[in-house]
Amino acid sequence: MTNEMPENHPNNVGNLLAARFMVEKYSGSQRSFYDRETGQQGLLPMHLIGVAIALGVEDLEEAKKIIRLQYFLPLSPAIVYRPNKPDIVHEKGLNSMNLWRPSEVVPEPTKSAQRFIDHLQDVLGADDGRVDYLLDMLSYRYQNQTAPKPHIAFYFFGEQGGAGKSTFAETLTKVFGSTAVRTTNTVAGIKKRVCRFMESNFSRCGGGIFSEGNGIVR
Repeated sequence: MTNEMPENHPNNVGNLLAARFMVEKYSGSQRSFYDRETGQQGLLPMHLIGVAIALGVEDLEEAKKIIRLQYFLPLSPAIVYRPNKPDIVHEKGLNSMNLWRPSEVVPEPTKSAQRFIDHLQDVLGADDGRVDYLLDMLSYRYQNQTAPKPHIAFYFFGEQGGAGKSTFAETLTKVFGSTAVRTTNTVAGIKKRVCRFMESNFSRCGGGIFSEGNGIVR
C-alpha cells in the first residue's frame, strides 16, 4: 500500500498540463494555448486532451473534464528579452514570453581563443588597438548581458565577400545565442539598424549614403 497518487490521477495530469501549457487568448468561450515545451502557439483544447490521454487518462470524457476544470496561467501578448531568465518572465503582474535563449557555447577557460583573435587581426588589418577594443566590448557584453548597452555600434563593410564578416557573425551567434545576434545584407536593413541606433542614442538619424555591402552586425 502506498500514499503516492497514481501518475494518471486527474490531479497529477492536470498539474502536468498546467506546468506545460498557458492560455494564450480567449475567443468567446474558446481558449487557445501556448506549449512551453515545443513553442507551439494557437493550440486548441483538443490538443491538450490528446496530451492528457498520452499521460495515461483512459477516458475521453475524463480528459475533457480535466482540461475544462484545470486552471492555466494566462500568457501576455507582450514579448520581452531578458538574458539568463526563464522562457516565461513574470513582470508587473504579467506572464510574458522571453525571446532570450541560452547560447550553444559553454565557457571553457582552459581553451584558447587565439584562432578567433587571429581572425580579427586579419579582418581589422592587424591593428592591435582595434582588435583589443572590439574584444573588450564583446567581453563586456557577454559578462554584463543585463546591463545597459554602451552607446557604441560596430559597422563591418566590404564591397566583396570573403573578408570574414560572416565568420565573425556566425561566431557571435554561437557564443551569444541566435536570439541575441541579428544580421542583414541589404541597404534597407542596414539603414534601418543604423537609424535605430542613431535615434536611440542621439535623438535623430541624419542623411547619408548607404552602399551595397554584404553585412552589418549589431
